[in-house]
Amino acid sequence: MFITRVKEVASAKGGSVVVAKNEAAVQVAVGELKGEAKGVVLIDLEKCPLELGGIQELISELPGENWKRVSFYSHVHVDAAIEAKARDLGQVMPRSKFVQLLPGLFI
Repeated sequence: MFITRVKEVASAKGGSVVVAKNEAAVQVAVGELKGEAKGVVLIDLEKCPLELGGIQELISELPGENWKRVSFYSHVHVDAAIEAKARDLGQVMPRSKFVQLLPGLFI
């Protein structure tokens, strides 16, 4: 249900969301994004199919400076937030804040 809401917001703003549920899907999605000049990478720190180091490595390959990176987590998983910040995985915020800021991410 949550991802449906994210997709609806992205679609309304002219964007799209690809859900990468395993390592191969993450690699394919990032590979397809390399041709894009800008975009948004959303990282659900609880459902991420890769270690955060692997995610950091893959998204560092995206071209240009017009890529937003946003990692979000459940407020009870502060350890994931600390690691995401240490790995520079973009803005790191609780899921509740992410939901509030979601419409503005796709501008």
